Amino acid sequence: MGLKIPGINLKSMRRPKRKSRDGAEVAFDEDPFPFGLMLRFDDETLKKLGMTEMPEVGSKQVVYAVGEITEVSERETNRPNAVKRGDAVNRNVELQITDLQVMPKQQAENKGKAKVKSRFERTMERRGR
Repeated sequence: MGLKIPGINLKSMRRPKRKSRDGAEVAFDEDPFPFGLMLRFDDETLKKLGMTEMPEVGSKQVVYAVGEITEVSERETNRPNAVKRGDAVNRNVELQITDLQVMPKQQAENKGKAKVKSRFERTMERRGR
């Protein structure tokens, strides 16, 4: 199950499994996530993020980011296959991440629970309970 953050509805970016012409599911021969969603941090970036210990491969991390839209484009094609699939219009947005924080999933969940708990406690105090 994914991370639950109050007020934020995270969407899975995993591509759907492809179907062959006979309707059978086809295994991915590539990464199931789009190329542009991979982030790579060099040593300088790791230092800025305060990541002094390397996380384990496969561990879940939460990323908080602010980005600036640097490019938008939209193009249309009349290729029969694209029209047939319903994707004759191709839209792209480029986003440059400008501010970033990364933390282990467990730490983010704990911070979220603490924030929710403190709001709840403040509400109860105001109500005199």
